[in-house]
Amino acid sequence: MRDIIILCKGPSASRCTKKIIEEYKEVAIVNHMPTIKNYEFLSERCDTLFKATMFSDEYTENDFKRLNIKKIVAIGYFNKEYKENFFLGVPIDRTGACIKSKIQRTYKFNPGTGLISIEYCINKGFDKICIIGLDLQKPGEQLYFFNWREAGEEFQKSMKNFVTDDSVFKKGWHPVDDSRKYLIDIITKNKQINFEIMSNDDLMKIASEKIDNLKIL
Repeated sequence: MRDIIILCKGPSASRCTKKIIEEYKEVAIVNHMPTIKNYEFLSERCDTLFKATMFSDEYTENDFKRLNIKKIVAIGYFNKEYKENFFLGVPIDRTGACIKSKIQRTYKFNPGTGLISIEYCINKGFDKICIIGLDLQKPGEQLYFFNWREAGEEFQKSMKNFVTDDSVFKKGWHPVDDSRKYLIDIITKNKQINFEIMSNDDLMKIASEKIDNLKIL
């Protein structure tokens, strides 16, 4: 059985442990993970990095080597200089941007990187997909499991208009209802795959009661 765990940054991720992560053969990280040094949460490996952001202070060369990042799935389009300076020769798969465009055309909304990573893994033929910290970025609630001021300077600058000092989300990039509907749709269309999602979203918990191949952690 091919299985993968995808690490997102929603507040429910605080319930995750290294023990849970190590149960999976493959590990993926979504975008920026400031707690990269906290091995009680993060695995010491990353097979796939799903990357939509372009902050140069996200990952150092030592971080790349320590996690042994094997592949980057680009959600956005990166210029040549950025690739050479910060991707350190790691192969780049650009189909993530194609998946994003497809979702935008079909479902008429702008999806987050976490959702794109799920469809990518479906397309790659995984039998089990676990997603950690997928809380759908609801305005008025905690955005991440960490304080955004723990992140790098460039990341902090980008967040000032979206997050309060205590990390509450003021306004969103991705519509919550559309994100949830899309997520339920792709899970119900792929009954051959077992999905587990660590999430604080109450409506996803209710929906999971009627979806045989979905378990909310």
